[in-house]
Amino acid sequence: MPVRPHARLTVQTLEDRLTPAMAPFVEPPVLASSGGVLKATLNQTVGPAVVGDQPVTDAWTYNGTYVGPTLVVNPGDLLDITINNTTPEPTNLHTHGLHISPLGDGDNVLLRIDPDSDNHYRIEVPADHPEGLYWYHPHHHG
Repeated sequence: MPVRPHARLTVQTLEDRLTPAMAPFVEPPVLASSGGVLKATLNQTVGPAVVGDQPVTDAWTYNGTYVGPTLVVNPGDLLDITINNTTPEPTNLHTHGLHISPLGDGDNVLLRIDPDSDNHYRIEVPADHPEGLYWYHPHHHG
């Protein structure tokens, strides 16, 4: 395709693409550890949600929000998390960047939480774990 020498390039800002109505970013709920323990229940559900400023039906969410809660822990803390699966598919909990064991109920992508079931995770974050931004999501294999 030939290039026109005086063609104008239209650049759309990232903010325009992510929030067409220019709605401000809404930070997800924050769940923080207290006394060395983060105790929480994450309900995986399918239902309505808002992504940017767009209503979406049948979104897969944690606790009804897209994006799910921000989990704040410190090195040496315990993640004491229950995943409640109300989706129609098997699920689990997988993290990226945490230096934790995949054994048992750790970061085990082969663990299966069937629909209408739950699983209790007790994940110990090593005391020498580097601080950083890490993320979690369902990652069922098998």
